[in-house]
Amino acid sequence: MAYLRKYKSLADALKHAKANGETEESAKVDICNAIADGDIHLQVWSGKNCYEGGNVAVPKRLDPADFDWSLSRPFQAWVIGPMVGQHYFWNPEQLPILLVELFTADVERLFPTPLAAKADDPAAKRGSKRPRIKEYLARHYPNGVPEPGHVPRQTLKSCLIEWDKSLKPLDDDTLKRAIDEHNASVKKG
Repeated sequence: MAYLRKYKSLADALKHAKANGETEESAKVDICNAIADGDIHLQVWSGKNCYEGGNVAVPKRLDPADFDWSLSRPFQAWVIGPMVGQHYFWNPEQLPILLVELFTADVERLFPTPLAAKADDPAAKRGSKRPRIKEYLARHYPNGVPEPGHVPRQTLKSCLIEWDKSLKPLDDDTLKRAIDEHNASVKKG
């Protein structure tokens, strides 16, 4: 099986979205809206530095004409700056973005291909929540999920369901097993 990269270029995300029969323009609009709404996690490169998450001020409105789709970058600079708690390290500034990469799992979740569409069948989905939960945990807790006293499980469940609505309902046992598996894999690495 071929290695699946964690991030895709805009052009690759567009190909993926068009695999469902969407027109190119419609797929571009959908990708722009998903990026602006924060439904697709992204990382951007400016010079040799990579920024992601709260360090990137993604414009709240994006249009397909805002991007060079073949080079996977916006035409205008975006604001890059500190997240809460980083304010004393650096100041926000507009930086030219050389490359925008979209989180592959988000692209595949939002734009399932016809083959993946079979996974929407409830019978096919049985038992498929843990891998998606572990994907979230790996992104948000790369060093392992802290004890419940530090990260209340109800809060974590709410965040997971907001990130992927198809995880609802999410039972405590499924969440616990996913956390245990994730934490075990972190300790091995």
